[in-house]
Amino acid sequence: MGFELKGVANMDALMRRIAEAVPNAAPEALYRRAEAISEKSDPLVPVDLGTLKGSRFVDRPQHTGTTASVRLGYGGAAAPYALFVHEDMSAHHEVGQAKYLEQPFLEATATLGADIADDLREAAKDAGA
Repeated sequence: MGFELKGVANMDALMRRIAEAVPNAAPEALYRRAEAISEKSDPLVPVDLGTLKGSRFVDRPQHTGTTASVRLGYGGAAAPYALFVHEDMSAHHEVGQAKYLEQPFLEATATLGADIADDLREAAKDAGA
């Protein structure tokens, strides 16, 4: 009894495409999710002169080995003020609120892993899987 294995070269090529696509897709998926969190925080930022709201940033992903990270927040010239305003739960704001970044971040954590997994599945699909 014998058997013939066909398509090994095709399978090898497919696995290589997936291996290239998915690791590159993970930092980009994380970046897109950070952008979405940042955008949801924007209407929650207290506005006085606009300096704080204008300081919003999302850095491009840092990817080292198997670790990817994205930094997002408010800062620059407004950094000390940003922290104070974010944490002062007793302050009244005509526009916005305290915890303007924490709230959308915590809301996103409920589906963050699944959302990134969906992006990675899509990247594998685009690679031919």
